[in-house]
Amino acid sequence: MRKVFSMAFVFICSLSVFAQQTSLEQGEEATYNTSVDLFNDGLYAAARVGFDELLSSDLPTQSFLKEQGSFYRALCALYLMNENSEYFLTHFAQTYPLSPRWQEAHVTAANYYFNNRRYKKVVQWLGAIDAADVTKAFRSEYYFKLAYSQLMIKDVEKARNLFFQGTEYKGEYQSHHRYYYGHIAYQAEQYSTAMAQFKLLIGDEKFGGVVPYYLSQIYYKTGDIEELLRVGESLLSQAVPSRAAEVAKLIGEGYYQKSNWLQAV
Repeated sequence: MRKVFSMAFVFICSLSVFAQQTSLEQGEEATYNTSVDLFNDGLYAAARVGFDELLSSDLPTQSFLKEQGSFYRALCALYLMNENSEYFLTHFAQTYPLSPRWQEAHVTAANYYFNNRRYKKVVQWLGAIDAADVTKAFRSEYYFKLAYSQLMIKDVEKARNLFFQGTEYKGEYQSHHRYYYGHIAYQAEQYSTAMAQFKLLIGDEKFGGVVPYYLSQIYYKTGDIEELLRVGESLLSQAVPSRAAEVAKLIGEGYYQKSNWLQAV
């Protein structure tokens, strides 16, 4: 009889603990959902209060709610420009290395720093992501932002390699990769490489206007005056106003070298 009573007591206690845990989870889930709604509405300060409350609860550290709460708290701190934002981002990344949102946290941080021209931070956060793990849809943007940031912190060789890798991916950033890869090659006097990239940008909406400047410079520097004069007028008509005078000057010098005095003038 005593044994039956003991087993019943243990069973009742277990039910009580389970009920308390369920009640705790339900309460914290409500807090989480409310905080996410506030976050999605751009009310980051109010949302962070809820996430802080969730993270100070008795839920296990590795619970889904605490994992998500840690992620959102870090983003709230980032968007609020709190001094401890990077600490929270790092804490999330280190505490939940297998989280489906690990890469998202790194990309979000990198995008924030990129938009604020903090390029060393971009390299730190994007550089932690293995390119092989990046989705194909995001890969062109990934390579561009990492490459551009490397260029801005004067690591030209790394930037060159990343821009080159990015040239193979079609989409919004492909022309950016081609332009900067060509620009770096041009500065290194690798004119054939530069020309190959710039020719692909003829007529490009963003970079088409500066391509004539580079091509005319390359033709002139490599002594290909015949080609400079052959395509000169076309290049001049495509050049942006700020570069047109330089293109015209090179064409004039080309005619001068060919001893065509009338056209040079």
